[in-house]
Amino acid sequence: MKIYPAILTDSVDIFEEQLAIIKKEKKVETVHVDIIDGYFVDNLTVTPMDLIDVDFANLQVDFHLMTEEPLGFAEEVINYIGNLPVRAVIGQVEKMSSQTDFVDSLIERQIKPGLALNLFTPDEEISDLTFKKLAVLQLMAIEAGEQGRKFDQAVLAKIEAVVARAEELNPDLEIIVDGGVKLEHLSLLDSHQVSGVAVGSALWQSENPQSTLERFINV
Repeated sequence: MKIYPAILTDSVDIFEEQLAIIKKEKKVETVHVDIIDGYFVDNLTVTPMDLIDVDFANLQVDFHLMTEEPLGFAEEVINYIGNLPVRAVIGQVEKMSSQTDFVDSLIERQIKPGLALNLFTPDEEISDLTFKKLAVLQLMAIEAGEQGRKFDQAVLAKIEAVVARAEELNPDLEIIVDGGVKLEHLSLLDSHQVSGVAVGSALWQSENPQSTLERFINV
């Protein structure tokens, strides 16, 4: 199971401080960056444009777009693709005008397309046609928008449904769980065939984020 350290902040300085900790862990390949516009939920973060001068070293970036119209922010990422080491762009479906346009725009630029479902958004919100095109499907184990909320085991039934659907329609789909994930959840999620987890508050609210990250990596 892959570990994706997650950064959610409105400060570039804090972003770089947390990124510096992540860069020390050589086994981490990708950082998960949360983008919130203040409309999807009452919160605000840095934007992709704010990060174009940041040194990501050898890390790739997954942008998780919790925005009113993820396609607009996806286009911002595309515009700065020469300045950002983008692996995937993952958009929340709840306020997305067109899943097809979102996914196809990323495929055209050879960026891994991803969709994210809030805790109580059913996977049926994604059509079979779109599901087949996805590289990443992210399932929230909290209501999206803030770090520090408690992992909700209601996500487990959705994971089971998505895994079964992927076996039929998209065997290479990467299934990521995000929200409230702690060390004690890893074996449970692994047994449910989850591909990776995004980890935020468990790192940044710990006394020693560096050692906590090492523990996640070496479980």
